[in-house]
Amino acid sequence: MMVIFNGYATVTRADGIPLDTYPPPAAQTIVALYALSRLIISLLCVIVLVRYRSAVLLMFAMILLNYLAVQWLLQFVTIVKVGTPPGSIANRVLLALTVVGLALAIWKPSRQTA
Repeated sequence: MMVIFNGYATVTRADGIPLDTYPPPAAQTIVALYALSRLIISLLCVIVLVRYRSAVLLMFAMILLNYLAVQWLLQFVTIVKVGTPPGSIANRVLLALTVVGLALAIWKPSRQTA
């Protein structure tokens, strides 16, 4: 969520993208696209959680699919990064939490009848 409120610092520090090397309009566009994508996914998650609880499984699957699609896309379209950005650690933790959430959403506890 920090990319929405403090996008420039998040993109440069956490993701390691050297925004200073881009012209200001290009850097602003990069930050805006990062923030917009996070905002849309966050709003969809909140809507599903509040209004459409039966779609939680679908939302976890969509988040996982989004992550995998981005990783696949980055194999063909590389992004220049400076150093080893710490954002990759957070991404791996969020991936693990997403897989656990998906597994818990799929898992149906057995009901014992008395």
